[in-house]
Amino acid sequence: MGAELAGVVMSLQEEVKKLKTQLEGSISKELAMSVLKGAEAELAKAETEVRKVASEILKSRGAIQTLLARIENPKSEHTASKSLIVNYDKPISQLISEAGFSYVNSDITEKHFNKEKTGGTEVLECKMYHFGRNMSSDDVIAEMKRDGFEQASLKALLHYQLAHPDEHKQYPIVGLRNPWRDSYGYRYVPYLYWNDDRKLYLYWCGYDWNGHYRFLAVRRS
Repeated sequence: MGAELAGVVMSLQEEVKKLKTQLEGSISKELAMSVLKGAEAELAKAETEVRKVASEILKSRGAIQTLLARIENPKSEHTASKSLIVNYDKPISQLISEAGFSYVNSDITEKHFNKEKTGGTEVLECKMYHFGRNMSSDDVIAEMKRDGFEQASLKALLHYQLAHPDEHKQYPIVGLRNPWRDSYGYRYVPYLYWNDDRKLYLYWCGYDWNGHYRFLAVRRS
């Protein structure tokens, strides 16, 4: 379809060239320039419309591919929900220390993740989402919301690590709530990772997540 639209534009461009050739020497220069300007203006409009149509086609193609991916890879691997106790009195630094990570990204700090809830203890219902295909952060969050869940915060993610210390050896686990924005405005979220030892990394939300990642979701019990 894109090639066909490009062909239309090329055909119009050829017509304008032919018109220019035919006009040369047959009428006054001033009149010829006037006619050519009108033809070139119409060509510019046509090119703009073609770009709009091509853009809509690409959007539709992307939507169709997403739907096909969901049909071919149904969300059948989301785990059953279970309880998680989160103590918001504990600072992030203490939770990181208790988890015993061998590596922690230096930007995972109280200052950068200052939207974390503080004070009190809460029992949450948690659920692990797995899609088995590439997903954007926004698409993952939308799926959670359809089920009445929301993305886990850093503190919830760290409490989950303490409650289930070996699970992230099987796959990386992500907490998408309250991402940190760097000085350029890019958003980063934490995830648990195992590579011969426990690690706590940050991931840029601008990239899609591949099918290996799991996403921790929570809701109030």
